[in-house]
Amino acid sequence: MKIKVDSKWYVRGTLPFIPLAEKSARSLENYYVTDNMPATVPGGVQMDLFNYGLIKNPYYEEQSLDCEWVERRWWVYETDIKIAEKSAKKKYIVFEGLDYTCDIFVNGELKGSHENMFTVKKIDISDVEGETANLKVLFRAAPEELGQYGKSTDTYTQKSRFNYGWD
Repeated sequence: MKIKVDSKWYVRGTLPFIPLAEKSARSLENYYVTDNMPATVPGGVQMDLFNYGLIKNPYYEEQSLDCEWVERRWWVYETDIKIAEKSAKKKYIVFEGLDYTCDIFVNGELKGSHENMFTVKKIDISDVEGETANLKVLFRAAPEELGQYGKSTDTYTQKSRFNYGWD
């Protein structure tokens, strides 16, 4: 049985690497760089920031230059999901396209990681108890890579170069 995640999503920006220290005594509240904002999934962080009024339209003239800070932050997308019936022996969350490097947490527990562009990622959540669970997807900053110039043979990631960097 396939159940679509049809709940409200939120996104919040953070300084890089800080979420990895979440279990320390330090509070993350000091390291978030944005409010917790409504998000559209599927979608993109730039459009969520634009819709919330934090950035100008990145697709208008040269306003994308004012948005380059976005790709150097980490972004946490969060929602609560309904868990399939208890009778189901195996339960999975299937992501149909994640871009690019991310960690997936269910009820605060790391369930998997992903590194690729718009490929399917299947996460086993058979051990998750209860009718609902908190789902967080922590997207790391865009990889350090040449923009859309130079030779493609010089790139080392499976990420299109035309959607970040100088382009």
